[in-house]
Parts: sequence; structure tokens; C-alpha cells
Amino acid sequence: TYGVIFEADARLVVPNPPDDWAAYSCTLAYYAYRASFDPKCHSSVRLCLEEAVERFPSYASAWALLSLTYIDDVRFRYPFDPIQSPTLIDRALAAADRALELEPLNTRGLQAQMLALYFKREIGAAMRVGRRAMSINPNDTVLTGEYGYRLALSGNWDDGCPLVAEALRRNPG
Repeated sequence: TYGVIFEADARLVVPNPPDDWAAYSCTLAYYAYRASFDPKCHSSVRLCLEEAVERFPSYASAWALLSLTYIDDVRFRYPFDPIQSPTLIDRALAAADRALELEPLNTRGLQAQMLALYFKREIGAAMRVGRRAMSINPNDTVLTGEYGYRLALSGNWDDGCPLVAEALRRNPG
């Protein structure tokens, strides 16, 4: 996801770009946050993405990344609130669904939908989305790692662990 080709392409082509640099910069800020998982950056990135989808409701990638930030609220406990967590997962699933409605092959949207379903404890549905995402983009190491990890945690160690190992081998970052 963060390799040389991504870096070169990120400067050239943006699928469904908004007509606003600030909205696109939110997606770049998201990837900077994900590189460090710095909780101090998380809330500002989430707010930026919320504003981006409000201003540009057809920006599929922003919807997908917003979904992933909601998921991070729950899985990394930024800040943890057991009462709000189910609501955040529902918001994450709605944002992922919107991303895929706009752009059905959006890898981050599929990843977000898989994770939201997983955290809603809809494991079978999550794994179906993960398989579909892998069939669309088997070279995305972030997706491969997340899908493999969810497979392994769901009890399918024989298929999940090799995917995680492959993702780490291909992208140690």
C-alpha cells in the first residue's frame, strides 16, 4: 500500500477526487496517521474526514478511511467508551457501505466493511467480504494482513497465518 508505485501514483491519479485540496489532504493525513498509529493524530484525522465527506459526499475513499478511523476508535480504544462502541461500529459499517456504493471495487472500502462486520461479530459475512477483496486486489499487503489476521483470529489458523506472514514478508512496514 505504501510502496514506490503507490507513492508515484498518489501524485498523479486520484479516483473520484474532490474538487478541493483540503479534502484530499485528509486522505494523506490518514495514511500518515496509520504509519504511526499516533493517538494524538487520530481525532484530527477523523474530524477532517468527517468534514470531507460532508462537503464531498461522493468521495468514496474518504468514506472508506472514515470508516477505518471509527473502527480504530473501538479496536485501539481512542478513548474507550463501552456504551458508544457499538454505535461507532454501526457508523463504521454505514461509512464503508457508502464507500462501496460509490465505488464497489474500493479496496479500503472493502477492508473497512470486512472489519466493521468482524467487530459486529458477523464473522461469516466479514470473511466473505475479505475473500472478495482479496480476489479483487491480492497484492495489497495491508488488506492481506488484515484479512489473514481476521481469518486466524476466527480459528482458521492454517489459512490466516500464512497470509499474515506473506504480508509482513512483502511489506515489513
